[in-house]
Amino acid sequence: MRPAACAGHMEEGGEEENAERRFIDSHAADIEAERASCIVHIKRMHKKTSKVDITQYASVFGPVLSVRIWYGFGTAIVEMGEASHAKSMVEASKHQPAVIRSKKVEMSFGFPASEEQRFKEDPRNPAYVDKEVRRLVQFLIERVEQKELRHAAHLLRERHNALKRLVDERLAQQGRLFSDMCWDWVVSGGYCGRGDACSYRHEPVPFSEVPSRYRWLTRKDTFSSTRESAVHKAAVNEILARLSRSVENKKRLILDGSSCNSVRALSSSDQRVCRDEIFVPNNCTETYLKICESNLCTAFYGSLRAFIDSVPSLRFGLIYLDYCCTLAAGRRRVEKSPIADLITMFDNGQFDPSGCILCVCLADPEDREKKPSRTVRKSRVTEHRSPASSSESSEDNSDDERSTDQACHQGEVAMRWSEERAALWRHGRAHKEVESDIRELQVLGSVSTKELNESLVWPTGSLAARTAS
Repeated sequence: MRPAACAGHMEEGGEEENAERRFIDSHAADIEAERASCIVHIKRMHKKTSKVDITQYASVFGPVLSVRIWYGFGTAIVEMGEASHAKSMVEASKHQPAVIRSKKVEMSFGFPASEEQRFKEDPRNPAYVDKEVRRLVQFLIERVEQKELRHAAHLLRERHNALKRLVDERLAQQGRLFSDMCWDWVVSGGYCGRGDACSYRHEPVPFSEVPSRYRWLTRKDTFSSTRESAVHKAAVNEILARLSRSVENKKRLILDGSSCNSVRALSSSDQRVCRDEIFVPNNCTETYLKICESNLCTAFYGSLRAFIDSVPSLRFGLIYLDYCCTLAAGRRRVEKSPIADLITMFDNGQFDPSGCILCVCLADPEDREKKPSRTVRKSRVTEHRSPASSSESSEDNSDDERSTDQACHQGEVAMRWSEERAALWRHGRAHKEVESDIRELQVLGSVSTKELNESLVWPTGSLAARTAS
């Protein structure tokens, strides 16, 4: 009888424990449901939203117990003090979208964070501490870098404006700051959109006397340092350094970048050349300041055309014009035209008759043909990812080839100048009634020296005509 009684007693005890466990579980479920009514989930947050931003927004509806953020998902869990506070917060977001850190977010009821989620943000978790330290350090570094970049850009802007003001002040002191001149007509080489209705004077003016607001002056350098130190540029510098030793006139005119690679190569080849005999004009403020800091040459703030017009009687023994454009550039802006620069230098006689080396480097128009377009590269990537769509990719490639051929056809036109056009570039005059008779400047890709001399009609008696003959 005793074993049976013991068994019955154990069964009764097991039922009591199970009943107690069920009661605790139901009570815990009620507590969890009650806590869930106090939880608000926030989605689509800004990546820089902090706990302070969320707390400031949620504290308007009631006390905030905790805030947990998951930046990788752009979500956050906010635990309010009471369910009514959470309900009012969600209802307010339905009537008017909630905005946290200048971005609209979505709000809804949810469940509290799990134990695993809470442990991920527990300060006792070494992985969480390491992650937060890395994030904060990276954030501070970016803030410092951005502050330094903004400060450098501000200083560059101030120096750029100061140099432009200095140009205008010098013109005002010399009495050359005209207010009745049509500067659009001057800088375009004889073209004015107002035509005969223009009330300003249409007269040629040296570009060294043009106000700063109408001159070609830029603030930031867009030419990369890797292109400046290219292999072909180093080869050209080596050839010029070897040829310059045989020239009597030691004055040099060079278009160089911020690294002054050409100036260094030519200065090291001939010790007799001093910095006062090397002239480097540059219209970019950032590059001009770096050239001045190198203390290797005499820097000029402005374009090559402005420098030529400022010293029309100066003769050089070596002229190295390293342009970043094609020969036909600057049809509507004389300061950007290599042909206008060469014609002006020939007319001024700035090539020393005893011996002068002229080197002109230009951009190759065929580089655009060799470089695949963005659409072509995209079609190739698509073809690589999905071989089944090779026929569609071939059709896209054929369309890209046709568009590329059409663009090249627009750029490949003969470079021919009439006598009237050459006179326009030389004197800077243009008349509206003869515009229809003047043929537009056209680019032929690559033109030989013979073709250039035959196509350009040099003015009779000029130094350019004598040199070309």
